[in-house]
Amino acid sequence: MTRLGDDPPIQAMWSEHTLEDARRIVRVEVAPAFAGVASRGFQLVETTGRYPRVEARRSGRVEAVIDFWMSLDERGRYRLEWTRDTPFDLGGCVALDRDEGGACYRYWKPLRSYDARPYSLALQSLAADIASEQDP
Repeated sequence: MTRLGDDPPIQAMWSEHTLEDARRIVRVEVAPAFAGVASRGFQLVETTGRYPRVEARRSGRVEAVIDFWMSLDERGRYRLEWTRDTPFDLGGCVALDRDEGGACYRYWKPLRSYDARPYSLALQSLAADIASEQDP
């Protein structure tokens, strides 16, 4: 049985060059799909993780997030490589913070549009998929 923490750190699995290439390619190729949400107040978030991911966020009283990221493998672990067939997930959420009796509570509603769609296929419909996630 594998225990949490038994996996090598992701930086040992990816070379920096490969990781940066995958992140850059994904960000550049999905940018046109995310461009439509800019007029709705969303801004692309500079991702800090080591995995290919693009996130758009709209701040305000109600925060909204649209997130497109490389899926974990079948065992729930980070993938060791990126290809055009690597599965990606698309989802998002809306969240509202409220002060109730001196305590702050966050209410949120997640949405998953799809799980484990091959990157090349996801890229073909991503703009329409993102548009369908926007609030009316």
